[in-house]
Amino acid sequence: MLAYLNSYIILADTNVWINWKFRAAVKKSTVLQRQLRVPHLVEDELKKKQEKDPELGKAAKDALKIIEKHEIRILDDTHLSFHHADPEFILYGMENAGDAVAVVTADNDLRDDLKALCPGVLILGWDIDAGQFALEGKPEYLMLAKQYGKIIASSRAAGRKDFAVLAVMLGGELVETPSGTCSAGESASLLARVVLHRGKQRALLLLAEGEDTLPYMGHRDTKLKSVDNAGFDVAVMDAAGRITVLKPKGKPLPCSKQQKAVPKPKAKATPAPKPKAKAVPAAKQAPAEAAEEYPHSKEIRHALEEKNFSKAQPRMEKSLKDCLDSGAFPKINKILDDCEEYGQELPLCIIRHYVAKTLPDIKKRDIAQLMARFTGKVGKELFCRLIKLTTGSKAAGIITPPLNAWKKLESTTDAQRKAIDAIIQYANEKK
Repeated sequence: MLAYLNSYIILADTNVWINWKFRAAVKKSTVLQRQLRVPHLVEDELKKKQEKDPELGKAAKDALKIIEKHEIRILDDTHLSFHHADPEFILYGMENAGDAVAVVTADNDLRDDLKALCPGVLILGWDIDAGQFALEGKPEYLMLAKQYGKIIASSRAAGRKDFAVLAVMLGGELVETPSGTCSAGESASLLARVVLHRGKQRALLLLAEGEDTLPYMGHRDTKLKSVDNAGFDVAVMDAAGRITVLKPKGKPLPCSKQQKAVPKPKAKATPAPKPKAKAVPAAKQAPAEAAEEYPHSKEIRHALEEKNFSKAQPRMEKSLKDCLDSGAFPKINKILDDCEEYGQELPLCIIRHYVAKTLPDIKKRDIAQLMARFTGKVGKELFCRLIKLTTGSKAAGIITPPLNAWKKLESTTDAQRKAIDAIIQYANEKK
């Protein structure tokens, strides 16, 4: 038995119990006997095969004897109006979402239904030749394992009951969880480790749903001078084990030896006198160091100076989207500050567009992205500022309906619903 399944409740399909190597493994392993559960309809199917199937009857009889001898727990009758066991696997997986549950089956149709309805359930096969569980990696996990040279998980992400299995799917040896403590706290330790990662691929920092991503997002492409480092991306894992990479960069940072030194400009014997700059009102001065504070900042400020808001609007929309995707909340505040500085009110159409970009198609968008964006002090303050700009004194305005709709989805967990309630409550208190 795979050691990383020790914390799992394991449900074996009838087609697995029929295999003699599986029954032999159950006989030898007291741990497996303790972890196994038998759906009520699986027991029924084994009894029917014992009585009516001349070819598999002996195997079914042996399976029932093992279940009885080792007191393997048989689940209660679900009273589903079916005569085969597949629905009970799906029911158990949906009713126990969030628990460490594994299903062992050779039925591809059941596997597909479990993947669609029970994303948190671990689906296993049974390797007949090897006589052991066959772990099927998730496609998105396999892609991450190929894309990143190291995956560093926070203590909250690594504290999941099923993390040992998820780590194997992510490449096993690639996954690292910093041990011990440091005086500056875990976030400082995580940031140091991902910044210092070197190699031919970037590293991936894996956080749990609800953890603040802001301390890390701005350092993803910090290039060190004293050592070579490859850069990193930030990802969030939700309650079902789905991983969302926030604004992935892809390519690793170049090695220091590949960076060409910038030649020093040659000194001119007699520099030409610089023309005197025209006086600009203090309220409209844009500091040189802030010229590229956010995407299209120069064009937006220029359009605002000319009071050409129709020209500024599409660029502002794109800047808001880009900054949101990268978690650059302070830059979004700069965009809003510029509107106020140049005497322009941010019209409702831009905020509506922003919300449409933030909360599109609630049935498809991964809630982990929302939780990652509006956690932490800066994210919450920005959220409240947008509500104020959108609807004045109304509670949560146009942002509340999509949040409430998200709460009603069957796929939304209780923890996610509580997080959404906390966001709305925070906005109401700060309006």
